[in-house]
Amino acid sequence: MRHRILACAALFLTACTLPKALDPIIANRPAKYRMLNEQVGLFHRALNWGDTPRATEHVAPEAQGDFGRMVLGEAANHRIIDVRVDKMDYPPEDDDTAFVEATVRYYRVASMRVENASNRETWKYSRMNGAWQLVKAEKIKTDPSVDRSAIGGFIR
Repeated sequence: MRHRILACAALFLTACTLPKALDPIIANRPAKYRMLNEQVGLFHRALNWGDTPRATEHVAPEAQGDFGRMVLGEAANHRIIDVRVDKMDYPPEDDDTAFVEATVRYYRVASMRVENASNRETWKYSRMNGAWQLVKAEKIKTDPSVDRSAIGGFIR
């Protein structure tokens, strides 16, 4: 009798922890959307505070080289003031892809002039690690007075 109780308790505990362990693998659409929202927020907060290593944690391995070059190339000329997520598009036909539009307010170090740039980011859900990763960012518009090569995504 005692063995049956222990076996039932072990089975119950395993059943309670197993779904939690499988969450990243079998995440449903609402759960993935919540993860996307959280990870996009963490990425943009890290950018806002100049925490490049933390922001890079949310960038797919194949895009980290371009992201690093972009950040290093612009760090000497620009200081980010604010990053705002304007829109998140999570199309129903593809549960593993999302598009984010974000506006970056920054100032040029030499002129101290505040400018804006809007980027369109492509995020992919990685089933391997159960997280969303930034795979591409491209500039979609800037203020009319802004030099178009000034700031933006990794792909120009």
